[in-house]
Amino acid sequence: YYAIAKKGAEIEIAEDDLQMDTVKASVKSGLLGNFGVFKGMELPKFTGIKMEAPKTEREQISNKEMFEKMRAGKTVIDYNWSEKQRARIPSLTLLESFIPSQTYFSISAKVRTILNRVKARLDEGLTGIDAIRNDYANIFLTGKPGTGKTASLYALGAALGLPVYTIPMTKNTEEDVFQGMNKVIDGTLKFVSTDFLDAYTNGGIILLEEINLPDPSVTMGSLGQAVEFPFTLMQDGYIPVKRHPMCVIIGTMNIGTYGSKGVNQALSSRFRQSYILNDPTKDDF
Repeated sequence: YYAIAKKGAEIEIAEDDLQMDTVKASVKSGLLGNFGVFKGMELPKFTGIKMEAPKTEREQISNKEMFEKMRAGKTVIDYNWSEKQRARIPSLTLLESFIPSQTYFSISAKVRTILNRVKARLDEGLTGIDAIRNDYANIFLTGKPGTGKTASLYALGAALGLPVYTIPMTKNTEEDVFQGMNKVIDGTLKFVSTDFLDAYTNGGIILLEEINLPDPSVTMGSLGQAVEFPFTLMQDGYIPVKRHPMCVIIGTMNIGTYGSKGVNQALSSRFRQSYILNDPTKDDF
């Protein structure tokens, strides 16, 4: 720590002292860079390590400029949604009273980048896995109750012009929530689609609320191969259907509350992007 703090000093690590891998990990995480003693100093450049610098005033202004573009509808992704899906796109008026956080800007930038790449491939005539390739958004968002997880994701839908499908999950959630279900309608047993299945096959944001609550065998059995390669969901339990290239899957989870249950690790590992929504600051209020 003190060797790095002294600008230009060489770092000498004793065999039984702090390991270089630990130093690298601290630099990568931004922990070292966050200390005031490093302000204005150039930290060591480790190969493959991305330095996280404090947000500059210019970057803060850029967030404000970006939000103004969002409110003006200039960040909407140009995709031809069906009339049914357009009805699920949140109105831009939602952004008039929304207070964005840095996490919101990070998520929106990630999703916008991924879907624009996918859209370019769709415009070239590619479909399915060929259009997705390695560009798919599986996002895991955690935070305390009331910090604005759901509100942020609806604001994301408004800013990017994406349909939003909310699936509340409980300990009683079954496979048919994802795969569709059979119901008796007018005395006849008929297959009925679900919001998850509609969004999965037609595109849009799938918001899995409280993804940690259902039985792990249910979620893994239904979603294990649906959220990542080969992107296959078994409709009605036996008909394979493919993930739409413009489908974004986001799981939310409350943390820091009594009785909070952890999420199944096998499922959470399939969510490539993870974010924490912190408590609002006084400036936010």
